[in-house]
Amino acid sequence: MIYNGKINSGGLKFERTQDLVKISNKVLEFKFHISKLVNINIEGDILILDSNSKAQLNTAISILKSWIIGFEKPYVKELEIAGVGYWVKKEGDVLTFKLRYSHLVNYTLPKDIDCKLMGTRKIILSSINKQLVGQVSQNIVDICRPNPYRRNGIYIIGKYYPIKKSSKG
Repeated sequence: MIYNGKINSGGLKFERTQDLVKISNKVLEFKFHISKLVNINIEGDILILDSNSKAQLNTAISILKSWIIGFEKPYVKELEIAGVGYWVKKEGDVLTFKLRYSHLVNYTLPKDIDCKLMGTRKIILSSINKQLVGQVSQNIVDICRPNPYRRNGIYIIGKYYPIKKSSKG
């Protein structure tokens, strides 16, 4: 059985070479992998996808839709650093953190991520790639996970973190 799906390309240019799909507009260009089991045909502004595997087709449709949305409005994650003496600074594509450790911690950002610092305690990450924004923000949080007792660490704004009371009365 062959499954079909249609997506409106939103004025973006698509090209398929073997297992790579290239999406571009006048300014940006991104490449990513899609299974060889999924066939992509372009008819005007409509992408027509078909496959023998329903799971592969739905995954491809989901990825393509998130990229089209990302081109229209980039995905954004905000992080906040909480703690006495904690700070971050940016030099090129490297973030340098002063946290609970005796040394500075450096984190190199991927090339597809845009990073803005608001002061020394707030980081704003944005990109067209939703998965990459989420992964990078979680990697940064993993440098200094939030402490539920002391209420310090790196937090993703909008995500719930439990706060616990200390055992001292």
